[in-house]
Formats: sequence, C-alpha cells, structure tokens
Amino acid sequence: MAANVLRSPETAPKDRVLPALTLSRGIGSGKVAFLHDPEFSVLRRHLDPSRIEIESSRFAAAFEKCRAELSLLAENPNESSRQEASAIFDAQLLILETSGIKEKVLAKMAEHNINAEWALERVNELFHDEFEEIEDVSFREKVQELDDVIIRLRRSLISADKLDLTRLRGRVVAAREVKTSQFYELCENSPAAIIVEHGGWTSHISIIAREFGIPMVSGIGDPKSIFSEDEFVTVDGDSGMVIISDVGSIERPFPRPPVVETDYESPFALHTIDGNEIFLLGNADSLGSTRRAIGRGAAGIGLFRTDGMIGEDGLPPDESEQYSMYGSVLNAVGGLPVTIRTFDFGVESFREKRSGANPALGMRSLRICLTRPELFRAQLRALLRAAGNRELRLLLPMVSGVSDLLAARSMVEDVFREVNTADPTASLPAIGVMVELPSAVLTIDALADESDFLCVGTNDLVQYLLGADRDNETVASWYQSLHPAVLRSLDSVARAAADRSKEVTICGEMASAPFYLPLLLGLGYRNFSMHSGAFSFARYLISNISATDCAAIANASLKLKTAGEIENYLLEFYIGKWADLFPNGMLDRFSRRPKISETRSL
Repeated sequence: MAANVLRSPETAPKDRVLPALTLSRGIGSGKVAFLHDPEFSVLRRHLDPSRIEIESSRFAAAFEKCRAELSLLAENPNESSRQEASAIFDAQLLILETSGIKEKVLAKMAEHNINAEWALERVNELFHDEFEEIEDVSFREKVQELDDVIIRLRRSLISADKLDLTRLRGRVVAAREVKTSQFYELCENSPAAIIVEHGGWTSHISIIAREFGIPMVSGIGDPKSIFSEDEFVTVDGDSGMVIISDVGSIERPFPRPPVVETDYESPFALHTIDGNEIFLLGNADSLGSTRRAIGRGAAGIGLFRTDGMIGEDGLPPDESEQYSMYGSVLNAVGGLPVTIRTFDFGVESFREKRSGANPALGMRSLRICLTRPELFRAQLRALLRAAGNRELRLLLPMVSGVSDLLAARSMVEDVFREVNTADPTASLPAIGVMVELPSAVLTIDALADESDFLCVGTNDLVQYLLGADRDNETVASWYQSLHPAVLRSLDSVARAAADRSKEVTICGEMASAPFYLPLLLGLGYRNFSMHSGAFSFARYLISNISATDCAAIANASLKLKTAGEIENYLLEFYIGKWADLFPNGMLDRFSRRPKISETRSL
C-alpha cells in the first residue's frame, strides 16, 4: 500500500497544518466528506380562508410524525451507549410537547391566512427573540435543541427523506454545523473524525463525540473553502490540529495510540514504576455513563454532574424522581464511592431576566442553592435517602470561601437529621469543595480544614484565574492550562490537602490529557476523574513512569515564567525520556503544531 512507501526528507510530501480547538480527543485520518443537508427554501403563500383547515391538518400530521420520531429516538433499549442521546431526545420531545409550538403555528396560520412553513418560521423567530434576552452562553446552547426540533418539523412538512449517512463511514466529516439528533446518527455510522466550524467542550455534540470515541475539532472557518471533497486529512484531537496531506492520492494515516488491555476486575491495581498508587475515577452525568465508567475499570465515580436533570422549564425534577436517579447510580457502582456534585446551574435557567451582564459571575451554583433552600433541601433529601449507608460524597460547586462551605454544611446536617429519623441506617456523607474560584485557592488552608475532601475543577479554575471564557474561541490563546498562575494554584491546593491528610482529586479536562498527567502527578495528585474513553492510555502512561521523575518535572515547571516556557520544557523532557510512551509520533506532531501565540493553551 502507498502508506508503506519510504521517502527521503527531500521527496517526502509537505503537510499543511491548521490549528484547531479540541472537542473530542483522539486521532483519525481519512478522505474528507461534507455533510450536506438540503436547503429549506421557505416562501410565504397567502391561502384562501377556506383552505386553512386543510393546511392546519397538514401541519398537525407533520407534528405527530415529528413526535413519533422523537419518541422512538428517546426510547432506550437497554443500551448504555445510548443513555446520553436518549436524554437529549427526551428534552427535544419535551420542547415539542410543552413549548406551545403547535398552538402558536396554528394560530399564526389562522390569523394571517398563511401556509404552515411560513407560520413555523415566524414562530421560530419569536422564540429566538425571547431567548436573545438571556445572556448566559450555557443556556443559549439549549436553544440548539429548539432549532433541532424546528428542522425536524420542516422535514416532516415537506416529507424529506432522512439523509444517507452510511457513505460517511471511515471519512473525515466536515460541516459548518451539525444538529444534535443528526449528529448522533452520524456517530453511529463511525466516521474517522469530525471537523466543525463552531463548538465548545460542553456542547451536546462534543459530549456525544467523546462517548463514541470519535476525534473532533472546531475552529475551522468555512470548511468548504479550506478542504476539497476526497482530500486526505488527519484530525489530531490530542494536539488540537488538522493536517492536510500535500499529495492527496497518498494516504499516510496517523494511527491511534494503542488500546491497552487492563484487568478491570482489579481497578485499583494501578501504580507508577516506583510504587505510588494512583486511582482513576469516572466522570458521569447519567446512568449510562456511570455504567460505562465502572465497566472500563473506574475505581469509583469522581464527579457525577446533576445539572443535566434540569428540565426545559429551568427547574430540577421533584424529589421522588431525583431519589430514583441517585439510587440507580449508587446501585450501578457496586459499592464503590460516588461523588455527586450538587446543582451547578445559573439563575438564567429559570428564564429570569435579572441574570446580570455576566451570568458566569452571577447568581449560580451553590449561591442559588443557598438562596433557594427549597430546591437545595429537596436535592439533599433525595441524595441522603438514596444513599442509605453507601459511600456517597457530596461536592459543592463554586465555593468562594469558608462561609459558603459552613452554610451548606449546616443545611446538609439539618436535612440529615430529618432523614436519619426515618432511616436510622443512613450515614452523613463526606462533604467536599470544588476548587474553581481564585478566592478558594487563596483560602485553601481554611477550606481544607473545614471540608472532608477537595476536588479541583481545572476547566473553570483556568477560566476564572485568567479571565478567559473556556468556550470563547476569540480568547482561546489566553486560556492557558499551563499558565504559571494555574500551576501555582494547583500546587497550593495539593500541599494544603497533603498537610491535612485530606483526599484531593483533579476532575477537569487536565485529568484526561496525557500531556498533563506527569505534571499533575509531580504536583502530588493521585486521584484523577476523567471520561471513560481516557482510561486506557492513562493507565498505560502512569504504569510506565515514576513519581520521582514527575516531581522533578513539577519542580522545574514551577520555576518557569510563561506557559510557553513550561510547554516547551515538558515537550523536551518527554521527547528525551518518554518518547516511546507517546506513540505514533504524537509528540512530534505536538512540537510542530501551529500556535496562535507563544503560550496557546493545549
């Protein structure tokens, strides 16, 4: 095969390398295929009043067809890999049934004597006008689900056939935008990799791509102007770049790192070569992702996010529904510890217009729980009732200082007394602090004294320390995970925990990235919570390095002055000592990755 032909440096083809933002790690190569979607040309047609009843029946039939499709997609035939997608389609079905789309469209048709397609477009505009008043980016991502529902209704109205996605198997799929339901079907057809123009790490499509293990990047503007159909490219989601082969007829794939077989019956048997025990925990937000993490050898769930339970009405489910969910998660882990983060959402979820100019710094997370105690107490009762005497740990997000922690602890203890009266077997769970605000870092000694454990959310910690929105592409070069301020903060937290013999876990994106793992080990971290797709390579890397070397790396890095210097130092060390542990030229590709600035984030 052409890929095996050896070439001298003079004759080897040159590659074009494009910087990109990683949405799902991994490496995939293949020929480019564009995701085509038929254009919906919506024209206004004035109808005779006598025809409105017929047109209304046409829209009602399309609505029922759309409802049936979403109901089928939301069904979960006991396949854990579909849990996340099932929840997404459930949310879309809820939008369809409770948003009033049908009634509003029918009213618009009758009022203006217009066709269903035009009425649907006008109603969609009204929804978007309402949502534009909500400033929080994370809430606006939910609007994508509404757009997906509208597109499905359009298709139903014109009886459009589903796109044939089987042709995309093994291809690198490039698109400006992919809707959630279509994206799930795309992933089921196993593309080699995916390139999109826009997208953040927390978007639904990013989560689905990571669950399927498909490499994906964003930040490539107008893919059709950059790539040609059938052009051979490599998407490197580990290093954040897209490589375009100079000679399109020669396929030179970049293989994925090896999958390392592990003994999942002994999830705790992970040590560095000099005997330091390391624990890999799973990140989860559903029963499916919990089962998947435990099935792949997690030593427990280090971060279970409860925010996905928030409904389209902006409110959490009632206590009984929460109790059922938490109980199912605790049952699924077989006695292993589960750390459940209390609600981490903003006031904008209530569709209130007083979220402030910067909702990320406003009323959200623990602040809402403390100011709306009825919501917090219901969640706490559900959690404590579900736990019984099992190893449940509560994690408090966005703690700004000791006063926040003490107020929350008081509420937990009060609710526990209620639950314990009815169930004497219940035990008070450990209460931990999510370290993600600069104020938490600066008061870490006091927080470590008053908490049972610590957990570092590196995604938000970097964002708040450096004032750079982690999902804003325009400030990507300022979002630097290796910034000296970040490393010194991580060092302070690790030292505070060690001095008090308190457990500390890294649960942000840095925990999943092989490039950061040795540095974090050297800073003293021994518990890493990550998505289950990262387990295999993390186990392989950790079991082949020494904590002594890692400590030397960390000490040297803490003395450097810029993220660029730290990145270069780590790269040189890895190439010099551990090149064989980063297979398939991963470090070589990293070293020639184009940088937006000297200190661009990994």
